[in-house]
Amino acid sequence: MRLFKKFVSVIVCFCLIAVSLGIFVPEDSLDVSAATSSELQNKINSLNEKQKKIQKKLDSLKSDKADIKEKAENLEEQVDVIETKVDTMTAKVSALANEIDDLKAQINKKESQIKKAKKQLKDRLKAIYIAGASTDVLVLLSADDYSDFLEKTDIMKCITSDTKGLMNKLEKDIKKINKDKKQVEAKKSEADSLKQQLVTEKGNLDSKYKEVQNTYSKLEDTESALKEESAEVIKAKEEAQKEFDRIAREAAKRALAAKKSSSSNVNIKIGSSGFTWPYGGSSYYISSGFGYRYHPTLHYNKFHGGVDISGSGAYGTPILATASGTVILASYNGSYGNCVMIDHGIYQGSSLISLYGHCSSLAVGSGQTVKQGQVIAYVGSTGRSTGPHLHFEMRVNGNRVNPLNYF
Repeated sequence: MRLFKKFVSVIVCFCLIAVSLGIFVPEDSLDVSAATSSELQNKINSLNEKQKKIQKKLDSLKSDKADIKEKAENLEEQVDVIETKVDTMTAKVSALANEIDDLKAQINKKESQIKKAKKQLKDRLKAIYIAGASTDVLVLLSADDYSDFLEKTDIMKCITSDTKGLMNKLEKDIKKINKDKKQVEAKKSEADSLKQQLVTEKGNLDSKYKEVQNTYSKLEDTESALKEESAEVIKAKEEAQKEFDRIAREAAKRALAAKKSSSSNVNIKIGSSGFTWPYGGSSYYISSGFGYRYHPTLHYNKFHGGVDISGSGAYGTPILATASGTVILASYNGSYGNCVMIDHGIYQGSSLISLYGHCSSLAVGSGQTVKQGQVIAYVGSTGRSTGPHLHFEMRVNGNRVNPLNYF
């Protein structure tokens, strides 16, 4: 019995300590939702950064593809020029080859004529040699007189001389043709060499073109993979945003129920200029003022067109209309996230509009008329945000001015 009492005492003490330390937290606690939504917002921000990096790579790839495409087109033009030159040189080589063939045919013809003339001369010389001295006797006997004999002897000499002359002429012709043939062969050799150079150059260009095409193909594959990755990131971001919005709506409902159960939780504070302070929490601080600042997510100096208001347990805190007016925007709006804009009409001769950004959820709709101090939304961390806070702007004639000047 004593042991049991001691055990119960220990359990009770543990529970009291746990409660005092905040270990036991109700499941529907706003703190749990805030922590979860903060994790989701961090995930969304991380996915946004990842998507930006992917887009940067895609933009770079687009530029690289344009450069490679231009290079490929230049190579195609060069290949076309080289192919035309190769065709021209091939035709020239062919014409020179035909010319060489013609010259060879002329040489063969001349050589055949020389061979025939040589045979004729050989036959005549042979006949003269066989006849010997009797030839002159036969010529003398056949002559009518001595004059006729001399004339016939001269004719025989002329025949022999003409044959030799013809042979000499043919040999000279052959020498000339051979000379022409060598010149044409030299031209053909030069043309062959130039053609080979062009063919080699075309081969190099073809290799470069193939290499460029392969590079372009790889860029397209990389681009396709990045697009797939981007689609997955967008899908993951949309899912995270849906979950974030769901948690935000639930947290807002719980916050609204809590605020309704204790009206003191909504702190309506009207400034000296007659405008209601938009943050409905009892304690708050300005986490970022109006003007240029080092942006917490973009990481460079950028103009901040409003003030950021936050506080302990800011998530789900009611946001109040700073003045009566008409809601002209109540939806998700880019980097502002869930956003409300109210047109307050003319104030001191100028158009006045207030803006409330990064809301977890909205309590009004576009076109709705609201009263000063009315709950229009709840503090959150949607859009480009690093944590739960209210981004509040005042716009005069469309220009953003320091909201703190109105309180």
